[in-house]
Amino acid sequence: MKDIIILMFRLMVCIFEIWMLFGFYNNFLKNKPRKSRNNIFIILVFALIIFAINSIDNTILNLICVPVVYFVLAIVAFNGNVFKKLFGTLIGTIVILGTELIIVAVLNITSKELIESSMVNEPSAFVLTIIVKMVTFIVFEIIKQFSSKESEMMDGKTFCLYILTPLSCLGIMFSVVFCRIDFTENSLAKSVLIIFFFCMLIGNAAIFYGYNRYAKILVEKEKNRRTVMEQKMELESYKKVNVANDRYITLLHDTNHHIKKVYSLLKKDKKDDAMNMLSKLFDKYEKAEMIEYSGNTILNTILSDYKEKSSKENIECDIFVERGFNIEYVDEIDLVAMLSNLLSNSYEAAAKSDMKKIRIQMFMQNDGSFSVIKIENSYTSMIVEEDSVLKTTKQNKEFHGLGIKSVQQIAEKYNGWLSSTWSDNVFKSVLILENSMC
Repeated sequence: MKDIIILMFRLMVCIFEIWMLFGFYNNFLKNKPRKSRNNIFIILVFALIIFAINSIDNTILNLICVPVVYFVLAIVAFNGNVFKKLFGTLIGTIVILGTELIIVAVLNITSKELIESSMVNEPSAFVLTIIVKMVTFIVFEIIKQFSSKESEMMDGKTFCLYILTPLSCLGIMFSVVFCRIDFTENSLAKSVLIIFFFCMLIGNAAIFYGYNRYAKILVEKEKNRRTVMEQKMELESYKKVNVANDRYITLLHDTNHHIKKVYSLLKKDKKDDAMNMLSKLFDKYEKAEMIEYSGNTILNTILSDYKEKSSKENIECDIFVERGFNIEYVDEIDLVAMLSNLLSNSYEAAAKSDMKKIRIQMFMQNDGSFSVIKIENSYTSMIVEEDSVLKTTKQNKEFHGLGIKSVQQIAEKYNGWLSSTWSDNVFKSVLILENSMC
C-alpha cells in the first residue's frame, strides 16, 4: 500500500510539473487549436513519460531525456518558431532544475542526498518535493507575469496580493522543515501534514488558474465592448455623412431657384437684397458641410459633433487642426474617452458662461515628437481645487470626478500628461501625448 501511495504521489508531481510547463509555454507560444480536454490528455501523456524516465533511476538519463521531452511537448502542443520553442525549453528546464538547486543550497544538503531522498519512503522526502515544486510554481508565475502581454498582465498591486499566498505557504513549509518537528511517535500526524502540504500546493495553483480564467474573460469582454463602441462610432459617422449629403441634395435642388431670384434682384438693381440672399445661401452650405478637420475619421466625428452642439447653443466654437496633426497611434477608445471628457466639460462650462466661447487647437510639437491638444473655454462658475486636484462642482461629484482622472490615466499610457490653468474667466486644458510613430 505504501509503495502505491509513493508512486501516486510521484505521478501527481509529474502531472503538476508538466502543467506548470504547459502554462509557461502558453504564455509566449500560440496554442494549437483544439478542445480543452485534449490539452488535459497531452499533459497526462507527457507526465506519464516523465514519470517513466524518473522510475528508471538514472541521473544521466534523466538530465538528457527530460529536456528532450519538454521540447517535444512544445512541438506537439504549440505553434511557433522552432528557435522560440528551444529557448522556452531552455528557460523551463533551468527553472525546474534551478529551483531544486536553490532548495539544496537553502537546506544545506547535497544534491546526492536530494536525489536519494526522493527514492526512500520517508515523509521528509514528500515535504521536500512539495517545497521544490512550490518554489518552481512561484518562479514560473513571476516569469509569466513579466513576459505577458499588457492586456493579460495583472497590475502590480494585484500580483503582489496573489503572490502573497504561495509565499506564505512556502514559509510555513520551510518553517516545518527547519524546526525539525518530530512526528516519530505519531505517523498519522506525518500523513496529515503531507496531505495538507500537497493541498496547499494544489490550492495555490488553483488560485492562479482561477485568476487567469477570469482575466481572459475580462479581456474578451473588453474586446467585445471596444468592437461594439467602434461600430457605434462608425455608424454615427455614417449617419452624419448621410445627413450632410441629404442637406446638400436639398440645397442643390433649391440652388437653381435661389440663383434665379438673385438674378432677378440684380436686374432690379436691388444689390443689398441680392447680397443678403447669397449670404444666407452660403451659411446654409457651411452648415450642411461635413468638415474634414484631419485624416482621422473618429477625430472628425467628435469635433463635428461638438461644433454642431455649440452652434445650437449659440456658443462660438473655433477649431484649428494643424495640417499633418498625427493622432493615429492613440487607440480609438482612448481617443474618444479623452476628447469626450475634455470637450464635454468645456462645452458645459461655456454654455453656462456669459461669453460662450470655446477654442480648440491641435498641433504637433518638437518636430512631430508630441501631439498637443489645447482647449480653452469661458466659464463663470467657481473652480474648486483640493491638493492640486480639480474637483467637480456638479451634483454627482463621485461620477463626474472620474472624468479628468480618467484623461490623466490614459495620457500616462502614451507618456503624456494633462495640465489645466484658469484666469480671467478662461479655463485652459493642455493635453500632451508622445508620438510613438515618430
